[in-house]
Amino acid sequence: MWEQYFTALLTETTKDSVYMKYSKSKLMPFYLQPGTANMIKSEIKGIKL
Repeated sequence: MWEQYFTALLTETTKDSVYMKYSKSKLMPFYLQPGTANMIKSEIKGIKL
């Protein structure tokens, strides 16, 4: 259930961005950069990855 929530949230939040648009079927290069991963981790405090 949490995966569906965060997928919907990320999809909705990034739908208008050319380089950040999220899709489970094709991960944009933006999400593969080390700086992006660190930024995302800092935003989801309390969740251990």
